[in-house]
Amino acid sequence: LQPPHPGQPRKAEVRLHHLGRERRAVLAFPPDITCLGALRTPFRPPAPPPLAPPQRNAFRRPVQHWAPQYLLNAASDMKLVRMADGLLILGLTSRVEVARSIFVPIAKGVRIAGLRLYREALTLIVHAEPDGTQVLALGIYHLPADGGGRRTFRRQVRAQTSQLFRQQPDYTLPSFTQIGGARFYSTSGRPFQIAFDQAGELASFHPLYKGPRIIGVSGGHDIVRTEGSARCRIDVLRASGHEICSFDEGEVPLLSPKLLGLRYTHSAGSLAYSVTPNCWKFARPWNAQEAYQVDETPVILKPWETLLTGAARPRDVLARVWSDARYGGEGEIRNLRLVEGETTIRQPVLRLGDDAASIVAVEISDDGHVWAVAVDNSGEPEFLYAYRKVGSRLERTAISLEDHRAAASVVELDGLFG
Repeated sequence: LQPPHPGQPRKAEVRLHHLGRERRAVLAFPPDITCLGALRTPFRPPAPPPLAPPQRNAFRRPVQHWAPQYLLNAASDMKLVRMADGLLILGLTSRVEVARSIFVPIAKGVRIAGLRLYREALTLIVHAEPDGTQVLALGIYHLPADGGGRRTFRRQVRAQTSQLFRQQPDYTLPSFTQIGGARFYSTSGRPFQIAFDQAGELASFHPLYKGPRIIGVSGGHDIVRTEGSARCRIDVLRASGHEICSFDEGEVPLLSPKLLGLRYTHSAGSLAYSVTPNCWKFARPWNAQEAYQVDETPVILKPWETLLTGAARPRDVLARVWSDARYGGEGEIRNLRLVEGETTIRQPVLRLGDDAASIVAVEISDDGHVWAVAVDNSGEPEFLYAYRKVGSRLERTAISLEDHRAAASVVELDGLFG
């Protein structure tokens, strides 16, 4: 065994004597944590190396934007992926095969202020400065099932609106609701109303100072915060603006930058939030009776884990988390069960394998399928992975985003600013 050297792996020299000949080789040992992990779980497949050395102060950063990035589950059979140069819409079959693909090129400097895909209609609100003048444009596009697409509606507002979208992260997919026109949200979450009359003339465009602020989008649902005289209410809305359910905010205001995470689980009707790093709690339903019980025990996660779904029941908490390999995690999705604050189950249900180190976004759709976006070495989306159960086995489908982008029907935005 050779002496240790700082910053280098421990090495050993091996000598072999055979028939009067001697051969030598130097072996380099992996880090101690890898060796110990192999002793604890000898049959676990090796995890891919992280993209960057894990740093304790970089595991979890405050949420900078309320909208999802990279992937938006518009429906069980429609996925929207934000590419570096546009928006890719994928229509899928029940077997997770791409039946059609539509690509909307978005030039550099054009920001998406809001989007909505409902049946065969795509509505986009975008901001740009095509001739040095700031323009906020709204367009509606018909996307027939047999392919192609055409614009059916176009309106513009020329106003100083660039400040509304400052510091918008890359690959953002902000939604909007249709309430008395189009209600979209700035980067800070403030609502704005834009409406046109029957003649196509601008009827109103103004901020809604007393309107509910959006604080997150989860599972394709908008989550807004309404301020009341005594307490604040958190509403979960459909894209149409109709309310699904409401929750009591509690004593801690759920506003950025204090709000670090928000997750609504539609199947359980539960809303989980995080205002302390790595700590998640569940909100109490609005106007619930005093006898209504919610397990208020916080769910404490590892710094490299992200909550995907959660359900608070009277006696326990069930959660599904993503152990992010980019930050030193195991690159797997796990089920957790907590009883009186103690974790009784921590069971891996999906090991991401070689995909883990490149995955940047994970979503679980209402049908239970796991969807993940993987990026290439330059950080641009490369694959959309679908993990689903087929009988008793788990099936993985890899969808090449670049291939479907090249074969997609193109819907141009050029005329939107003309």
